[in-house]
Amino acid sequence: MNAVLEALSFDGVTFVLMTVNIAVVLFVVYRFLFRPVSALLEAREEKIGESLLSAANARKQARTYELMYQERMNNARYQAREIIEQARTMGEGMKKEILEDAGKQARIIVEGAAREIEQEKIRAYREISGDFATMVTEAASRVLRREIRPEEHQQLIDEFLQETGRIH
Repeated sequence: MNAVLEALSFDGVTFVLMTVNIAVVLFVVYRFLFRPVSALLEAREEKIGESLLSAANARKQARTYELMYQERMNNARYQAREIIEQARTMGEGMKKEILEDAGKQARIIVEGAAREIEQEKIRAYREISGDFATMVTEAASRVLRREIRPEEHQQLIDEFLQETGRIH
């Protein structure tokens, strides 16, 4: 084995020194490089965990807001339907009221026109009756050859009309 070690140029002191050198380098790397990098990686991992938790909370909150939005939209649609229904009902009520008022006004106009027609009819009848009575009186006075006084004339007209039942 000595021959193999000599062929490889193996020196025991160099080996020990190199082993100590490697141990020192490993200690320095571990102390000044590996620990800070590990701490940095742990902090990064913790930050990523917090970000994931924050994202999950934000997702939950977004879902809550979405549900609240949907509920508000549904309420708004319901209220809109209610308002439309109330407006339609109110419109129908107003339409009915307007039609009733128009019917009342039409009846009032028709009744007024009927009264006017009746009054005009009575006036025309009286006028015709007066003219007719005057003609009858003149004819009777010619027949009788005497003049009838206006009071007698009116009395004859009234009697005639009452007998015929034309004036109440």
